[in-house]
Amino acid sequence: MRSTKSLLQARAAFTLVELLVVIAIIGILIALLLPAVQAAREAARKSQCKNNLKQLGLALQNFESARGVLPTGGQGSKQVPGNPNAFTTAFDVQGVFAYLLPYMEFTQGADLMNLNRPYNDPAAPTNQVAAKVQLPSFLCPTNGMFEADPDGYGQADYAPTVGTSIDPNTGLANGAMQAPGALGIGTTRMAQITDGTSQTIVLAEDNPINHYTILPNMQSGNPDPIVSGATRAFNRWAEPDKAINVSGPSNNKAGSLKNFVNNNATPTFGPDDCPWKNGDCGPNGEIFSLHTGGSHVLLCDGSVTFLAENIDFRVIRCLLTREEGVPAPSFQ
Repeated sequence: MRSTKSLLQARAAFTLVELLVVIAIIGILIALLLPAVQAAREAARKSQCKNNLKQLGLALQNFESARGVLPTGGQGSKQVPGNPNAFTTAFDVQGVFAYLLPYMEFTQGADLMNLNRPYNDPAAPTNQVAAKVQLPSFLCPTNGMFEADPDGYGQADYAPTVGTSIDPNTGLANGAMQAPGALGIGTTRMAQITDGTSQTIVLAEDNPINHYTILPNMQSGNPDPIVSGATRAFNRWAEPDKAINVSGPSNNKAGSLKNFVNNNATPTFGPDDCPWKNGDCGPNGEIFSLHTGGSHVLLCDGSVTFLAENIDFRVIRCLLTREEGVPAPSFQ
């Protein structure tokens, strides 16, 4: 006859069925917890992305306080002589980020930059040294498609907004309705932002954008002024072509408008689709992020808000222009 102690010792081990049940329960718990963990991580990344824009907003405010103006956007539109409905793209030597370096706790980089020469000009080698520094606050941690620049230049996931050609009546791109944004060629005075600093976007998320030699090959249509045969690399923070003039997705059609934020988020390649390598598709010159549901933007008063993907085109036009005299409807 087996003793009670022997029976307890024999029962202490798991049977195979019990072990399988425990493993199944653990698997279910992991499956339930994993999305929550991923959501918590994205919430943290999203918060950091927002804080980066706040830092840039503070730098812009400090620049304006010190100099009485906002810096150049690096890019703007100029009217074609003799044709009031046609505009051409023009560039400053530097983009906005080069002017913000002293206010981003990167005075060493600011001291290296010769603002009279392009960032990649061999005649100003220290410009290249500064421009190859990657400032963490220029990158959104949600951008999981980030690739290192092949020439080692620092990059930015945010872009100054320098205008819009969204037609307020149709939502389609219309050069005749081109209007300036908060920034542009040369400086901007706060007094020029008559729509109100709390209702005018000055920087927006515009990522993921990699160098044009890296998929998905989002290539600028403007030649590099220094490198023969190359186009401007608008993934780089020091590139003036980093600025965006928002026109809406190029596959917009009357009566069938796409989102104006995070447009064509899943690039496909049918006749009516908009692959990211094309102009104004996905993050190429538009407000775009890999956040679910929308993108962050910085307003001229230094505040940051999150624009929903389904924002009305009339509202986003109001937010992108600085002097139309039309207050933006509620967008939060």
